[in-house]
Parts: sequence; C-alpha cells; structure tokens
Amino acid sequence: MARNSDATLEYPLNPAAVRVLLIEDDLAEARFLQEVLKGSPRSRFQLSHAKCLGEAIAWLRQDGFDVALLDLTLPDSSGLDSLDVLLQEAPSLPVVVLTNTNDDALAVAAVRHGAQDYLMKRSLQQEVLVRSLFYAIERQRAEDALRNANEILEDRVQARTAELEAANRNLRQEIEQRQRIQERLTLAQNAASIGTFEWCVDAPDRDPSNPVADVPWPIADMMASFSDSWPWPIHPDDTERVTQELRRALQQGQGLKTEFRILVGDRVHWLTINSSLICDVETHSERLLGIHMDITDKKQLEAQFLRSQRLESLGTLAGGIAHDLNNILTPILLVVQLLPLKLKNMDSWILGKLDILEASAQRGPTWSSKFSLSHEGLRASALPSRFTICWLTSAS
Repeated sequence: MARNSDATLEYPLNPAAVRVLLIEDDLAEARFLQEVLKGSPRSRFQLSHAKCLGEAIAWLRQDGFDVALLDLTLPDSSGLDSLDVLLQEAPSLPVVVLTNTNDDALAVAAVRHGAQDYLMKRSLQQEVLVRSLFYAIERQRAEDALRNANEILEDRVQARTAELEAANRNLRQEIEQRQRIQERLTLAQNAASIGTFEWCVDAPDRDPSNPVADVPWPIADMMASFSDSWPWPIHPDDTERVTQELRRALQQGQGLKTEFRILVGDRVHWLTINSSLICDVETHSERLLGIHMDITDKKQLEAQFLRSQRLESLGTLAGGIAHDLNNILTPILLVVQLLPLKLKNMDSWILGKLDILEASAQRGPTWSSKFSLSHEGLRASALPSRFTICWLTSAS
C-alpha cells in the first residue's frame, strides 16, 4: 500500500545507485516513471525497462536488481500470476506492484503473494514512489536476514537437539549400566552378608541424627526398628569397648574399624565394620560411611578351630605322658618277669609280691593307652606285650 506523508523523507537505505527493473508495457507510463525517478534529489536510480514478463525474466537472468516495479497488466501475463512467476524466478527480489485499479482486496492479495507494496499510477508522486522503493528494499533485506537467521537458528536447534538426543542416549546407557552394576552389587552383598551404612555421629556420648543403614540380609527388620545411640543393637558386654574405640577413632580423625556382637532376638550375631570419617563443612557434622558384615559363621569356625587346637595340644601332652610312663614301666615289667627265670626256688611270699608288682605294672599301660591322643583323635598307645617281653628275655 502506498504510504502518503508530508513529512521529510528519511530513507533507511541510501546507496549510490539503486538498480530498478521496470516491467511496463505502456511506453508513456514507462517514460513518466523514468522521469520521476531521475528528478529524485535523494538518490540516483538506474532504470532498466522490460515490456513484458518474459523480457523481465531474461533481464533477471543476466543481471541483478535491487527492486522491481511490476505492472499487473502485461501482454504475456496478467494479475497476480505475473507476481507469482516473477517471485518464483527471483525469490529475494523486492517487488512493488503498479496498477490503475483502486482495489483494496487486490492490494491485500498482492501483499500476501509476496509484494512489498502496492501503488496507484494515477496518484503517483515522486516522494511516494522513492520512499516505497527504499522501504521495499529495506523490508526485503530484513526478511532475508530474518529468514537466514531462522535457518541458522533451525540448524543450531537441530544440531543441539541431535547433541541432546545423543547425550540422552548415553545417559540412558549409563543409567542402565549403573543399574546392572547396582544389581550385581546387591547380589554380591546378599551373598556375602554385607551391608552399607551412613551414620551421623557428632559425638559418641549422644544420639545420632537420623542414622541410615542399608542391610540386605536377614537382620534388616531388626535394624529398621532399632533406634538407640548406635545403629546396631550391640551386646551389653561389648558396648563399653566399642564406645571407647569410637571415641578414639573420632579423636584421631579416623573411621571406626572393629568387631562386636549384636543381639537379634535371643540370638547373638557377630558384626565387623569398616568405615571412613566424613566431615560435612556445611552442617558441621561428622558421618561414618562404611560397610558392615555378618561374621557369625567365621567366629564359629574360629571357635571350633581353637577347640581342635586345644584338643590336639592335650593329645600331644597325653601322648608324651603315656610314652614317658611306658618308658618307666617297661623296665619294671622286664625285671619282674626275669627274676623268676633267673632265681630258682624262690620263696612263695616273694613270688606273690612279684605277681602283685607285675599286675600293677600291667595296669599302667592300660591306663596310659586311654589318654594317648593323636592328630586324628584318641588312639591307644600300645605297650610291649607279655609275649614280646618273654621273647626278648629268652633271646637274651
């Protein structure tokens, strides 16, 4: 639409020479427009005249123009079809439509088809024409710049979207991998009876704030219901010792590493914990972060092993005693059995005493054999038999 104003023109664009393509089949109107543009004091215009749309397209293919003045009534085209063909050939060319028809609907339609302005030939003035040309050029350049900016923005958005999608895929893969690792860790903890805990313990003499424990094994129900100064129901006989160990660990700025018994109903379990001390600067609190493990089976095996060692030591001692006793009794038996053979016609009283002595000496090996132990358990320690002693005597 033509912009009529009596104010001083301030053109947004003032090049040295504006190249104008005039598409007009009426030579008189063409000369009139050329004279109007020549008399402009603001800028110099280079006008190229095409008598039909085909000639205008040929001009566009040979040279570039800043703006086009298009008459909608041409020998080879008419109406808005001319505008459509012209913009199809040169999409970035600003076009100002010229017509003798005072039709607002046509003006609106022309603008919607891509024209930058709509001017009436009969009321055309130099200032209006020049201003319309400059504004058309400026608006077209602004539209081109905006379109280029939008294309660049779309490219950046697409690139950023692709980056975000790749980052999301990597993040999902990492989350899935961490979930699998967490599942394996949970299975390993369940198999090894290991749990993790985080305990806020500013001082061992006062209750912790919100003790947190993750115990993936059978005493989890007990742990969830227990709320004392410790996150574990420590056995009364171990409470004082563990409290002292915790106090020393905090004074040295270290985590707590110890073993103690806990009460699970009427049963006693052994726990071992290994933790690190973490100091929170913001909350001015200290936390123990670590793991705890049920070592009841280990303690039972250790107790059985210690009993076996004691039995083995006792067996070794008993075997040594039996061996020493056999060493003492063997010569006595030997002498008691040799005397009747060497001394003939011995008194019956003496023979009776020798029999008593032999019987007593014979009971000694029987007693010692009951206490003779080996690495495999109880084992009788055999002494030389009466027959062996007699054979040794006769051989001598």
